[in-house]
Amino acid sequence: MKTKITLLFFLMINLTLFAQGDVTVTDNVGSGDVYWTANNTYHLDGSVFVNAGTTLYIEAGTVIKGMSGVGEESSYLCVARDGMIMAEGTSDAPIIFTFEADPLDGSTPVTTRGQWGGLIVLGNASLN
Repeated sequence: MKTKITLLFFLMINLTLFAQGDVTVTDNVGSGDVYWTANNTYHLDGSVFVNAGTTLYIEAGTVIKGMSGVGEESSYLCVARDGMIMAEGTSDAPIIFTFEADPLDGSTPVTTRGQWGGLIVLGNASLN
């Protein structure tokens, strides 16, 4: 009986590790080190910030969808000055930034653009 309970416990842990979910992000991504993993789809709702002192790690294969909107109603991800984003996809597991209605099956035409605000990176780089 004890073996069955232990086996059931480990099975439940594995199921939660591989569960896929939809995560809606508003305002900011959090503080400190924040990890977005490929087993979730992240939905940006409005202005979402990676604030100074925060590092957002995005795992290869992660999908980020911006909710539709125009102008001030746009959804976007903004990396603020002294905030960091660490994202490195691969050819087999690219990191995808797209709009919420994209079915990710290749049926959305390339000419469909401007559906969400995009990725904004602010920084301290010198300009010439």
